[in-house]
Amino acid sequence: MIVPGDMFEICFVVRNLEAAVEQYHKAFGYTFSVILDGVLPTREAATQEDSVPPLRMAVSREQHPQIELLEAVPDTHLVPPTGTGLHHLGYYVDDLSAASEALAALGVPLVRGGVVDGVSPVSWAYHEMGDGTLIELVDRQSAPLRTMITVGQVPPSPWARQVIRLADGWRPADS
Repeated sequence: MIVPGDMFEICFVVRNLEAAVEQYHKAFGYTFSVILDGVLPTREAATQEDSVPPLRMAVSREQHPQIELLEAVPDTHLVPPTGTGLHHLGYYVDDLSAASEALAALGVPLVRGGVVDGVSPVSWAYHEMGDGTLIELVDRQSAPLRTMITVGQVPPSPWARQVIRLADGWRPADS
């Protein structure tokens, strides 16, 4: 069962990730450890088509909830729903398959999920509410990795091509 206390993030899709990191820092005091530049292996639920869109993201150090910023990638699912920059509300779940099936049974269909070795959804799944709001379910076992990204300790991964260290919590360390 998904409960309010399991919500861990609010995600916004932005046009310019570096500018958004700076704005969220200056306007609201959020700090970020790194900008991840990578890829996000994905399977569309309706068509079963796989894709590997580019991914640029930053996750705030502050939690409850965390702010996740994704740089928009036209012609992929990494775009804001019409009329807003809000991309999704993220919830940790103990059993991704069961929680995903439960949401689908409630009329909140699975639209895409992570894919590993041909299996999907793995690690994460997006479901779409009637108003277009996306709900991300993340396997609670992924929480340690999220914590590592939050503090800037990014382990080697096939989807993380580059890690840009941020000085002062908002600007690239080399600027």
